[in-house]
Amino acid sequence: MSILKKSMFLGAGLLLAVAGANSAMADSWSYKGWKQWHPHQGGTILSSMGTQNYFPKKDNDDHDGDGVKDEYDQCPNTPKGTEVDYRGCDINTDTDGDGVIDLYDRCPDTPPGTTVNPNDGCRAKIDSDGDGVYDEDDICPNTPAGATVNQVGCWVVENIQFDFNEATIKSEARTSLNQVADILHKSSGLHVEVQGHTDILGDEEYNLHLSQRRADSVRNYLIGQGVSSDRLSARGYGFHRPVASNSTKEGRAINRRVELEPMQH
Repeated sequence: MSILKKSMFLGAGLLLAVAGANSAMADSWSYKGWKQWHPHQGGTILSSMGTQNYFPKKDNDDHDGDGVKDEYDQCPNTPKGTEVDYRGCDINTDTDGDGVIDLYDRCPDTPPGTTVNPNDGCRAKIDSDGDGVYDEDDICPNTPAGATVNQVGCWVVENIQFDFNEATIKSEARTSLNQVADILHKSSGLHVEVQGHTDILGDEEYNLHLSQRRADSVRNYLIGQGVSSDRLSARGYGFHRPVASNSTKEGRAINRRVELEPMQH
């Protein structure tokens, strides 16, 4: 065998030996959470001998040991021993400070100071004056008990019907007005403003004058039922405070109304 062939044989043997050594050590290599396994997966580093070693990332990495894999962990540095939720965050975390922990909070961005439902952390439906209209929709939040209210929570006198261009109260309205008088008698410290409203038909001056006459009529009726005059004021607002659309007959009928607003004294 020539010297050249001997050299090639010895070189090939040395390469096989090195490869075998690397293969034998495959299961013992690890590097920063990566482990040597297969040449078609993972990243690579060079060994001291210049050979290439492969380190695919472990499937079960959980650096803070909270039981939530790093790829799903939104709070990756949870202190050891902390009970966590499905996100890997402290189970008692309350991001918006509403008293409902994030685990159960369906509205996690509630503004500060908002009263929330303790079951889901969403804005609570509160009806402070008990009139059947939630506070968030109630533009008259201090309605007395027993008062009839409209869809926006304001005290209205039902069944008041006026003839065209008239302010005379009809007999069918007296039952509703007598109920109002009863409420006022039971709430001796309550002062109210009787407010007249119209629909949009007619000009502004005409409607202001008409709404004032109608408010005065209701005030005078209540005084006649024994309510002290100094507890009652009257004001006409014309068509400036609609509570329904003036584009329909039904809406205009709703807007032709008399309301009573409790006043602070």
